[in-house]
Amino acid sequence: MQNIDPSVFIADTAAIFGNVMIGEGSSVWFNTVIRCESHEVRIGRYSNVQDFAMLHVGYNHPTVIGDFCSVTHRATIHGATVGDGCLIGIDATVMDGAVIGANCELCAGVPVLGNTTIGPDCVVMSHAVIGSSDPGTTVVGRNTRVGAHAVVGAICEKRGTPAFASHLVIGDDCVMREQAVIHRSSGPASVTRIGNNVVVM
Repeated sequence: MQNIDPSVFIADTAAIFGNVMIGEGSSVWFNTVIRCESHEVRIGRYSNVQDFAMLHVGYNHPTVIGDFCSVTHRATIHGATVGDGCLIGIDATVMDGAVIGANCELCAGVPVLGNTTIGPDCVVMSHAVIGSSDPGTTVVGRNTRVGAHAVVGAICEKRGTPAFASHLVIGDDCVMREQAVIHRSSGPASVTRIGNNVVVM
């Protein structure tokens, strides 16, 4: 079932399948695909999903995009939640279980991997990598800046599939400089923690 406000612009080459809801004043541009075989895709008011973007649900998660968002060319949102007022840059990818807080900017080519939470008002510069597909979580606090090509939330060492979940929590108002590398914890009962107002060079 679809619930698309009559004011929504949908380009004639966009493809929309399944349980999709799109709010007032939003737009879906050429060659975009929005597809859900289960769960749902919800797009808020006055958001735009630009040419060649892909919105798809995850196995356990719907895809939710807030109000006043821009999902730009070739971006992929897959079973993730994007808060109000966000910019998802060209070729950026937001994967299953990720949550992007309000008023965030993900620049070009940024992957945000599963079970990652980015707080409100954060900026992630081009080609930084946030989170990991391995078991565990990555949490980035509000108003944090991540520099280009930084790696935040990778596991320490990979020998096949980890037997335990590892975790990273970064506080508010931090700066992770260009090419910084910050790993998750190295043990099943531990968490790597970085406090508030920290600069990692």
